[in-house]
Amino acid sequence: MKRRKKISGLRIMMNGIFLWSFLFPIFAFFVVMPGCATKSPIKNLEIGKKYSENKNYEKAYKYYTRAIMLNTNYAQAYWERTNLCMLIDSTERTIDDWSMFVERSSNPDSLSTAYFKRGNVMLKAGYKSDACADWEEVIKLNKKEFNQASEKFRLNCK
Repeated sequence: MKRRKKISGLRIMMNGIFLWSFLFPIFAFFVVMPGCATKSPIKNLEIGKKYSENKNYEKAYKYYTRAIMLNTNYAQAYWERTNLCMLIDSTERTIDDWSMFVERSSNPDSLSTAYFKRGNVMLKAGYKSDACADWEEVIKLNKKEFNQASEKFRLNCK
């Protein structure tokens, strides 16, 4: 009867490492690499805009969210997702995203628009005092929504 040689655990492990080092590049090329295009927040935002233009709001929302997950300070992604939420009438999500945008944006024109729109959504949701505070911010910034915000403030906040 022929006796088998025992194979040491180290030798099995080394064979496994060798096999994995051979297979990993193939695995990476076919599985990992196709997803690399969507590892960029900017690319995800662009894809989301295309889906939004084609009225595929569910996919657009998904790509805007991916852009935000990849860069939580990406104000433009919050802007796009918020405008999308306004289209699909998701009031609470819209308020949250406007708030995130306001925290991350430094552009006074965009901030003015964000405060104005968030104020409108807050009034719709029943948060009148918060809406008034947002319109007051627009008035302080003295930008393009100044007249509209002044009128909303005059009608709802006194």
